[in-house]
Amino acid sequence: MRLQVQAHLIACHQAWLKNLKNAVEHAKLKVDQVVFSGLASSYSVLTEDEKELGVCLIDIGGGTMDVLVYTDGALRYSKVIPFAGNNITDYLARVFTTSRPEAESLKVGYGSAISPPTHNSDKKIEVAGLGGRMARTFTRAQVATVTSQCYNDLLKVVEEELTQLRHELFKKE
Repeated sequence: MRLQVQAHLIACHQAWLKNLKNAVEHAKLKVDQVVFSGLASSYSVLTEDEKELGVCLIDIGGGTMDVLVYTDGALRYSKVIPFAGNNITDYLARVFTTSRPEAESLKVGYGSAISPPTHNSDKKIEVAGLGGRMARTFTRAQVATVTSQCYNDLLKVVEEELTQLRHELFKKE
């Protein structure tokens, strides 16, 4: 008799986990369970039907993107990619020569994954200059052009990961 299991292991550096638990406990709170953020996202946004039929979840955070793939109701793949929203903010700050907080406001208020934006594309946006320099005016379409290219770049990284995954899966068959 042979026992087999198909498992998807998610690991993290133990020192990071210990530091996280210590910080929570230092705040007089109790750690009940630690869950990978991508898995927690999947619990909140995916239905069982989606997991059964097959779905790819991409959770774009500040510092990382979590990518999860479900098929036949089970998690088959997960990866944390170290590119995300902060990279977009930094790029906006460079392109529009403004501070990071101003760039973050641009991203949140006027950024889009679609270029040109579907409404108010000619809307004028005043962007504070860096280091006391004079503010400049841009259109929502100009901001959306930059952010959409950034989101496109992030999704290309995900596409490369999924293409590699597909090749690995077909090698096994």
